[in-house]
Amino acid sequence: VNKMDFDEDGIYYSHQNLQRRNNNANDDANDNDANEDVEDDEDVDVKAVRRHFREFLRNYRQQEHYVYRQKLLKLHNRQRRSLSVDLAHLREYDAALMDYVLSQPNAVIPSMEGAAVDALQTLLFEQQTINNNNDPTTTTMEE
Repeated sequence: VNKMDFDEDGIYYSHQNLQRRNNNANDDANDNDANEDVEDDEDVDVKAVRRHFREFLRNYRQQEHYVYRQKLLKLHNRQRRSLSVDLAHLREYDAALMDYVLSQPNAVIPSMEGAAVDALQTLLFEQQTINNNNDPTTTTMEE
């Protein structure tokens, strides 16, 4: 059986510069120090968190093994809805995202849950595309 890897010969880029949104770039240091201990959920760019975590789930690997792709697909096949993520993996892949998880979990975890759904949907679509390309009963029409 000829198994096709959909990442073969692909070049992927993951923007690792996840930062807090700063609406007041001209704040002086004293104002920042006064607010440093306050958790402000509005500082988190939830779309960026979702994108970063989705890419982590799709791209994190140990040697040739995509750890979270396989976990997501197994959970889907078993109709389970709980994914365990090794925080050491997350820190290794994206330390800034890990910092958000630790400092503002209420702000980022819902976005991360959405990212897991996004990643699974992408994996299922890619898996279906590969299966269709390897299925001898399907044909493609050429112009």
